[in-house]
Amino acid sequence: MTKINDEIVSMAKQFVSSLLMHETPDELVYHTIDHTRAVVKNAEFIGKKENLNKDELRILEVAAWFHDVGYLVKYAGHEEVSAKTAVEFLEKSNVNKESIDLVRQSILATLLPQKPSSKIAGILCDADMMHLGTIEYFKLIDKLRKEWKKTDFKPLDKLKFEEASLELLENHRYHTAYGREVLQKEKDKNIEILKSRISEKQNKINRKEQKKEKKSNSYSRGVDSMFKLTARNQINLSSIADNKSNILIS
Repeated sequence: MTKINDEIVSMAKQFVSSLLMHETPDELVYHTIDHTRAVVKNAEFIGKKENLNKDELRILEVAAWFHDVGYLVKYAGHEEVSAKTAVEFLEKSNVNKESIDLVRQSILATLLPQKPSSKIAGILCDADMMHLGTIEYFKLIDKLRKEWKKTDFKPLDKLKFEEASLELLENHRYHTAYGREVLQKEKDKNIEILKSRISEKQNKINRKEQKKEKKSNSYSRGVDSMFKLTARNQINLSSIADNKSNILIS
């Protein structure tokens, strides 16, 4: 049995890259090879900030490469598939059980709500959710909204999606010092922007509903006036008829 070395990291990169580039369905517009590469880059960056040693960094990198391959099989519950794929790959590479367990646990920890049980898992979680605390956030989540619609996972309109996004942002917590001290500041800004966008959309909907209600009330008053006028005309006609009858009788 062996530890994860640079050769195994390189093999994992080649294996996952080939898999994602050739088998990612068209409807996955967010969870692509680009997303995985970004998470690997984020993981390496945060891992160094958190002073991981070389062995820990290699475990983290492999976990980052494999963390989303499960999307090729299924959407909900993809973490289990990702972890299983990573374990099978590492077992074939004769990697020791301790390293395999850390990779598996780290991948499973990315399931929301995230509950990492190790330092490496916490770093992977923050690497996966790093976009929440960046200026790229809104561009990226628009891709995610389109993916949800294309895959029929959660086909929400823009308002409902932004409300769900706000709930995620407010409930999410970073697990590393870098996440809490740096990413959280930008995430707080994104929360305020999101609240403003939601408020604008809700106000627009309210104005439309008020306009529709006003139009409906105006129509109702118009119909009511018409009925009253018709009733008065009928009364007048009845009076005329009665007068004529009286004249004929007399």
